Amino acid sequence: HPWYIDPANWSTEFNKLSNLVNHPALLAIGECGLDRVCNSPFDLQLTVFKVQVQLANRIAKPLLLHCVRAHEDILQILQRQRNRVPAIFHGYNNGKAPAEKIISAGHYLSFGDALNRPIVQEVFRSLPLDQLFLETDGRNLRIKELYELAAAVRSMEVNELILQLHYNLKKVFNLVL
Repeated sequence: HPWYIDPANWSTEFNKLSNLVNHPALLAIGECGLDRVCNSPFDLQLTVFKVQVQLANRIAKPLLLHCVRAHEDILQILQRQRNRVPAIFHGYNNGKAPAEKIISAGHYLSFGDALNRPIVQEVFRSLPLDQLFLETDGRNLRIKELYELAAAVRSMEVNELILQLHYNLKKVFNLVL
């Protein structure tokens, strides 16, 4: 996570992660990414993120992305690194233009409690359902309520939404459920 990068020992921590790549519980690399408002030096975040993208591609696992005011940076890195794994921008709470760039690049967006905001609802409503996820991110938000809200925003049945997001989950994480 970009908040917790320690300049003195990030490579040691990364090596520990690299040693776990064959663990059966490992489904993705993340939460990783870039955050322009946290205390970690941005240049260091860039270095660490590039290494994490390389690892994800080497082991063919999706990326779970933390992104604060750095959508363009992340998209550029993913393109330059020739990223071949799914990338999910988690906790999306931004406007339509960045969302469309992310989606058109073939990536995914995950929405949580920000879906209560009308501008985020507009974004959620406008995007292809096969590139979306929902999340609680450990907050006091019940996933059932989030699914009900998301279905209402999309004017669809909750069960229809569940089926699509279940399919997205299987596809992105290469799961048999």
